[in-house]
Amino acid sequence: MSLALPPVPALVGGSGGEQSDVHTYMVKTDEGHVYSMIRIRKKYMTRIEQNKPFKQGFLATGEKYDMTGGTAERDKKRMEEEKTRRDKVSMKGKKGTTKVVSLTVTLLTGGLLVAAWARFRAWRERVMPRRDPSLPWERFNLRARDGTELAVRRIGGGKAGALIVAHAAVTGQRYAPLVDLAEMLAAHFDVYTFDFRGHGESGGRLRLGLAGPLQDMEAVVEHVRGRGYAWLGAVGFSLGGMVSIVHAALRPGLDAVAAVGAPPALPDISPYRRLLPAWSLFLRLLGARFAPVPEGGLLPLDVAEDFPPLPLLVVHGEREVFYSRSDLEVMLNRLGNKVEFWEIAGAGHAELTGWEPRLVGWLVEKSGNRARHVPGRRA
Repeated sequence: MSLALPPVPALVGGSGGEQSDVHTYMVKTDEGHVYSMIRIRKKYMTRIEQNKPFKQGFLATGEKYDMTGGTAERDKKRMEEEKTRRDKVSMKGKKGTTKVVSLTVTLLTGGLLVAAWARFRAWRERVMPRRDPSLPWERFNLRARDGTELAVRRIGGGKAGALIVAHAAVTGQRYAPLVDLAEMLAAHFDVYTFDFRGHGESGGRLRLGLAGPLQDMEAVVEHVRGRGYAWLGAVGFSLGGMVSIVHAALRPGLDAVAAVGAPPALPDISPYRRLLPAWSLFLRLLGARFAPVPEGGLLPLDVAEDFPPLPLLVVHGEREVFYSRSDLEVMLNRLGNKVEFWEIAGAGHAELTGWEPRLVGWLVEKSGNRARHVPGRRA
């Protein structure tokens, strides 16, 4: 808005200094009207021309001054509003910077997690390689007595004898060394592998004890026996070996058992109970669903004295760390002459380290003619 002033105004008051960006002036005309003016950006008023608009960076309210500071207050309010606006613009800039920083941190963290997961998977593949059989095989499901669904595979077919291969805890039936052995055995037997509960494609969770895994073994033995085989043996590694020994001692169905790295008893975990949740998570990353809850059930030490008179082979690695040598000696003493014992030099837990052909030969020998021909067996 342009404002024409009467001539010869007189400066009656003002604020600000020469170095200020904003000055407020009150100008009084000859008629007694008082006007409020604001000087901006260090510009100075030299003269006011009659009937000319204010120029040189000056603004005027064009309102009478009531001598109570009303117009000056409005000028002050405008300045505060301008400052508020600038603060909002500055705040928006800060928020934008914060968002950029937050997004950058999120992307970096996500990238590090992806890289860590990739390295963990590569390590897991080295430590626990998995594969499917290269020979023809079929998959089917069974149910344990408590309703847990079990994933089972049969490798080969048409043989008179059968063999169940039971894996170690955490590994599963796709564990590459176990599949390698199963394919060697398939030259002589129909081979059945399965995932214990809490592993692979089977349901449920593995608990502290053998009650659940024993039900799994019972379901598989009953099914394979129902197919009419003349001879049925079992090879178990660690957990699988424990379950095979206990099943053969308590239930009919198996004609021979080979247990590799089977602990005679479960370790005492009470000192480590606080670490069990973290341990369960680690096992989950490895592929096993573990519940740190005691389940009970008999152990190989408990059934050793009553083991039936059928072929039993216990294989122990010289570098075994998962159970004590003293527990092993107690179990062997209780078994007496009902057990054949092998100790493999340099072998660790549940490892055969080149003794696989010897184990296959032992099983073929124990099966005898019964595994070579039997009429009328259901495939």
